[in-house]
Amino acid sequence: MSITSTRLRIALVGTAICALAATGALAGCATTSGADGPDSALIVRDGTLRVPDADCAGAAPYLFVHAGATLTIADETGAVVLDTPLSPGTAQRADDTDYGNAPRVPTFCAFDFPATGLIPGDTYTFRVGDRTVGHAEFDPDDAGVFRIGYPALGDPSSVLKGNG
Repeated sequence: MSITSTRLRIALVGTAICALAATGALAGCATTSGADGPDSALIVRDGTLRVPDADCAGAAPYLFVHAGATLTIADETGAVVLDTPLSPGTAQRADDTDYGNAPRVPTFCAFDFPATGLIPGDTYTFRVGDRTVGHAEFDPDDAGVFRIGYPALGDPSSVLKGNG
């Protein structure tokens, strides 16, 4: 099981607990899904054959996206909001196709990062090293999860708003 899918499950449980808090059954829930803010991931859409859930890095031509590379997120004024090294990515299945017993299937590489300091509705620039990988409105889903896809596919407004 990948870190991202584990965090999604934790976020869903956290959302359910906070729903109970809203009814007065529990107290002390925060508005984010974790201590560091909503769970977030940079999804590198490279379609590389990998073992699902294995550690990964971006494949050609995205070799610059890897563990240790710096993810920088800047607000609309250019002020840096987050500057953090990426942890190893996690291979996530790119589709639902049944590949039988194939040990490697088409995957994307997901890099988790904290969304600390990001404000819902604000637009940010995402950079890895010296390359811009996207501009997106920070818009976590109902479970508090935010994803930015790189490269953008189809309509960038739907991909870069956390729906990718």
